[in-house]
Amino acid sequence: MEGQCRNTLGDVLSCRVATHFSSFRAKTFLYDAPALEALERALLVEMRELAKRFLQLQTTVEGLTGDKAKLQQQVQTMSMEKDDRERQWQSHVADTQRQLHQSQVRMQMQVQLWEREKGMLKSQWEIDVAEQRQAALDRILQDAAMREERHVRRLKEDKNIEIEYMRRHLAFEKDTELSMLANQLSRRAHQDMEAK
Repeated sequence: MEGQCRNTLGDVLSCRVATHFSSFRAKTFLYDAPALEALERALLVEMRELAKRFLQLQTTVEGLTGDKAKLQQQVQTMSMEKDDRERQWQSHVADTQRQLHQSQVRMQMQVQLWEREKGMLKSQWEIDVAEQRQAALDRILQDAAMREERHVRRLKEDKNIEIEYMRRHLAFEKDTELSMLANQLSRRAHQDMEAK
């Protein structure tokens, strides 16, 4: 942007200098000190004005560059926060899976113990009671497993929704800020061109 501003101001300066010389040549064909001094003063005024405008444009560009850096820092911070949340979610899922595995191991041990206990029963009554206890235990184990599966599935769905929301929010905010910055640069460049 700074290079473009310089090129534009250089073109304007050259055009104005050429205009002054053309006017001077049209008015006099001889060496005229007052005319030369007037031309020199006019050129100095033009150059000072252009220098002021260039300084203003340079200050504007520096300010916009600072705004862009701040925006990039905000985007980076939000991205880091998103990464932290994703790591926390992965850690939570890993803990849940570990707890589920431990529960399954305990259930298997209980089933094995119960199988050995049932093998030691001798009478039909004891066998009937054992079968009833086995059925009840199976239902309890099945209900517990289903609850654990629903819990893990719900955690995954909630986290996926949160990650998608953060991704869209970051993309929308970034696009909005970049669009606003581009529009601001375009408006200022257009205003500067009209002022010229």
